[in-house]
Amino acid sequence: MVKSTLNQARDGEKLTRLLKNKDFKELILDGFLHDFALEMSYKYSSPIANKEYVNNALIGISVFKQYLDSIREKSEQAYSQIRNEEEI
Repeated sequence: MVKSTLNQARDGEKLTRLLKNKDFKELILDGFLHDFALEMSYKYSSPIANKEYVNNALIGISVFKQYLDSIREKSEQAYSQIRNEEEI
């Protein structure tokens, strides 16, 4: 599904609100994307670790981070496009 420019800009606003939310920051940014990722990278070097689980966890973390980054990038592009259209 292709989102409209305005919807992409609004998604960026939603993400900005989430990033400012203390609970989101503690649970997702600090907890999942940092602490859990670090824990999984440490476990990967353990001889008793379930490598498949750890690998899948690290891939999931990466995909989620890429998703958040893509929202930001698309939003910035959408705002730029909206500004350009307003100047015309």
